[in-house]
Amino acid sequence: MERPPPITVERLSPTTRGDYLAFFDHEHGPAFADNPEWARCYCQFYRTPRALDWQAFTASENRIAAAAAIDCGEAEGYLAKAEGTIPPDAREASLPPEGGRALGTALRAAIPPDAREASLPPEGGPALRARSSVVGWMHAAPRHKLPHCFERMKIAPLPVDVAPHEAAVIVCFVIAPAWRRRGVASALLDFALADFAARGIAVVDAFPFKAGASTDATDHYHGPASLFASRGFVPVADHPDLTVVRKQLVPGVGTSSSPRRPGLPPLGRPAQRAAGGRRRPTGRHPTSPTRWRCSMRSRSPTRASSRSATGSRRRRMRRSGSSRRAARAGCVSTSRRT
Repeated sequence: MERPPPITVERLSPTTRGDYLAFFDHEHGPAFADNPEWARCYCQFYRTPRALDWQAFTASENRIAAAAAIDCGEAEGYLAKAEGTIPPDAREASLPPEGGRALGTALRAAIPPDAREASLPPEGGPALRARSSVVGWMHAAPRHKLPHCFERMKIAPLPVDVAPHEAAVIVCFVIAPAWRRRGVASALLDFALADFAARGIAVVDAFPFKAGASTDATDHYHGPASLFASRGFVPVADHPDLTVVRKQLVPGVGTSSSPRRPGLPPLGRPAQRAAGGRRRPTGRHPTSPTRWRCSMRSRSPTRASSRSATGSRRRRMRRSGSSRRAARAGCVSTSRRT
């Protein structure tokens, strides 16, 4: 058996869309070579609201949805690739033995005509295998890009002390059968954690199943609990079928009892405070119909400029008259007291 080539990981992007689709295309693709029942997924399950009937979506529809989400930047995740060609022992598990044009024909038969050019080279053979160098996939993204994953898992989302775009979730691993137990999942997770940290993600949650001693890949597609534990994830919630584990990429951030990150507004209140400690104008004062503008420093309300110019002149004249009468009476101005 040849030694497998080095594994590289990159983030999903429009430029890698073809690699992603070729990895998932049809029952004969590397992603679900041993599980054809899931071949229509294209990793869209956790992107689909539970109110919609998942069984009603076809492979072509899921493929179109995946391609569109990648093109507009809504789909995120990480691809593991083997440099060079796929080892011979991996080809047997992921590619039909006849290869060549037979493989290209089989795959193109299940792909909509308008999507074929983007994913499969017409010549098949070596060119097709070169495009199929993806050996693993990890679906991980900020929370706001996977808003339906919790309802699909039938669990309540755990609270975090950061904005949704600063908290990420890991919901799926798909490893080509011949590449399992070769460090592909570890490479994907290590790269993703480093990338999340560089992007300012503070908290990462994962959801390993309680698979026990099962070796079935369908019991571990959330990732094995042992893998997450080895990277510093700790359990934060327990459910009948899975455990929620969390890793804090920013120390002290991620739970409701932890201190807030600098610059974030208090929990449960709108971000009204700006630089310098002042509040932004909030419209009418809650106890008065008069419009107010509050200062955190002075706390002295000033009336809005809705008064007429005539009224302002009258007030100034009254104040100046009072000052002259006080001066004639021999009063000392308070501004000159020592």
